[in-house]
This record gives sequence, C-alpha cells and structure tokens, in this order.
Amino acid sequence: MDFNDTPQEAEFRAKCRAWLEANAELKTKKTNSAKNMNIGNKSLLEAAAEWQKKKYDAGWAMIHWPKEFGGIGATPIERIIWAQEESKFNVPKGVYEIGLGMAGPVMMEYATDEQKERYLPPMAEGKEIWCQLFSEPSAGSDVAGLRSKAVQDGENWIVNGQKVWTSGAHFSDFGILVVRHDPGLEKHKGLTFFFVDMKSPGIEVKPIKQLTGGSSFNEVYFNDVVIPDSQRLGEIGDGWKVAITTLMNERLAVGDADGVDANEAFELAKKHDKGGEQLIDNNAVRESIADWYCEASGLKNTKLRTMSADIVLSFVFLSPDASQYQSAIDSLTALLSMSCSPPLSCFFASSKASLASTPSASPTASLSFIRVVIATFHPSPISPSLCESGITTSLK
Repeated sequence: MDFNDTPQEAEFRAKCRAWLEANAELKTKKTNSAKNMNIGNKSLLEAAAEWQKKKYDAGWAMIHWPKEFGGIGATPIERIIWAQEESKFNVPKGVYEIGLGMAGPVMMEYATDEQKERYLPPMAEGKEIWCQLFSEPSAGSDVAGLRSKAVQDGENWIVNGQKVWTSGAHFSDFGILVVRHDPGLEKHKGLTFFFVDMKSPGIEVKPIKQLTGGSSFNEVYFNDVVIPDSQRLGEIGDGWKVAITTLMNERLAVGDADGVDANEAFELAKKHDKGGEQLIDNNAVRESIADWYCEASGLKNTKLRTMSADIVLSFVFLSPDASQYQSAIDSLTALLSMSCSPPLSCFFASSKASLASTPSASPTASLSFIRVVIATFHPSPISPSLCESGITTSLK
C-alpha cells in the first residue's frame, strides 16, 4: 500500500507540524518506557489535562469527530497524520485516548441528545476521563464470554462482577461497560451495554503493580452497583453490537505503543558487551531481538490493514442514500472477492447476500461488519487507488 502523502495530505501534515512546533517541545531522544507506562501519577494527569485543553481550544483535540460534535470531520488518513506528527513531540499520552477514540464515538452512535450534550464537551476538553470495562479474568480476550451480571430492578440495573486489565480506571470519571443480562441466551445475545459513573457506590478499583514499577492497569469490582436504565447504550441484548462498534474504534484509538523499539535494542546490543562478549553475538539476545522485531512488525501491519479498511469505508460513507449505499456494498464485496482466496470469495458473496436480504440492517451495522471483514480477513493492505476505482465508481 502506498502511504506517501498526496498534495492535500502533505498540506495537512505541514499545518499539524506548524501548530505542534509552536506549542510543544520536539523529542530529542526516546523517553523512558517505564515512565510512560506509569500514567497514574498526578503530575502527568495535570500535564495531560493542560495539553488536552490547549488542543481543544485550537481545534486539534478530536479531529476525527464529526463537525456537529466539535471535530473537523477529519478523514482516517488525516487522523493518522496528526497522530504521527504528535508522536514526535514530548506531550503526555495515555489518559484521554479511550474517551476520545472509543467512548466518544459510541456515545455519538447510541446516546440520547441530552447525554451527548452533557458528556461529549467535557470529554473533548479534558475535564472528564473515561475508561473501558470489558476484559474479565474468566473470559480473556473473548468479550462474549464475560460473566459480570446485570439484573434489572425497575428503572435501574444491579451489577455484580469483576473486570481486569482496565487502563486508567483508578483516575477515570466514567467508564463504558458490557455485562451479561441473561445467562440463558447464547453468549453473544445475552449482553447489554452501559456507561457508568466510576464514583458509584459499590465500585472498587485495585491497581495492578507491574514489573516496570507502574500501575496503569486495574482490577475493578462491582458489588451491587446501581446503574440507571437511562445509561444503557443500545437496546437490551444489543451489548455485542455496541461492543463491536467500540472495538472497531479501538483499533485506531490505542493501536500504537511507545518506548524503545527493536531497532534501538539492536543498536544497543552492537555497542555493549557482557563478560567480554558483545551482546549482539549472544544467541539468546539475538533471538529475543528477532522475536521483538517480528511482533512489532505484526502490530504495524495489523494497523495498516485497519487503515486500509477505514480508507475503504471513507469512500463508502460518501454515499448519501440507500440505493447508492447498496451499490457501494456490491462494489466492495466484488473488490474483495477478486483479491482474496476462493474460500473467502464465497464468504464475501454469502455476506453480501445476507446484507441484501436483511432490510432492518442499518448502514452503521453493515459498515461495522465490513470493517471487521476487511481488517481481519484481507491478506494485505488495499491500495487507496484500488479502493477509489473499485468503490467510488458506484457512487458517481
């Protein structure tokens, strides 16, 4: 995939760079990774709040948000360009990403107008911090396998259970939460989605001490926590659908990692020795660096596939009415079918038929599904030119 800037993208990058140079300090060397992981100290929270407010006042706080919610409606590539340029400066990270990249978009999709007006502005300005309450000890990465329970009691829900590996829960004001309301249903169908005040009675947060010395992750316990039904996002039983919307936003919101990389470790190993032996000549060291490089490359290419998916979807979103929208879906499935192996071609064909035969399927739900398909199954990133020729033709 060609990631060279177009003239318009180069102009946008220069604009980002100019503002950052005027308002932040350029990195001169990598900061300590352990320091970056310890995002719970007060000084960093204060610095993050100041930086977020500065970006908010200048219009850079949430560029990917729609204009009606205070953003600039940036394209996926513009969002990535901003992130690339911001990463070159010594600015605080790890505090507002979940709110702006995950909680905000899901609130835009499912919250009431009153809730959007109440929660989105302080989220963008840095006045309130959000966390994500998905993972559980017994479920691992299988969100649908979670066991935390929600029992309806009139206009409220009573929640009991445990979440784990929750980033920033110890300093968050609110969290997005998926729980099981009906254990008798299939695991994907018995889930419901809420947002919750992290100061609610019955919520206990226990930071997890890491080897780095930091405590950025937490265990979160729910003991008879009362959540109003008005804080439910989506219908009862729609928890899986809402969670998928959230997770698709997560791919671009928190997909990067800071700290020393494999190339720096390689250079370090060439310059240092232990017991008279140069580190780079030690088989164990070489193997560790090779593993590190492979894992980092996998993360990088996974994100590139996600970028490809969002570029495709940015073209599909140009479609203003249902007939053009379905035409775009047809073109997309044809494009993917031609560029994938025969089994996946059959999969895409059946998926298109399924979408076409489901009148109730909303464009948002269908697009979320397509994003999953592209990012998960497509063997390599798709070039923007191929996307444009294959997709936008149907929109003309």
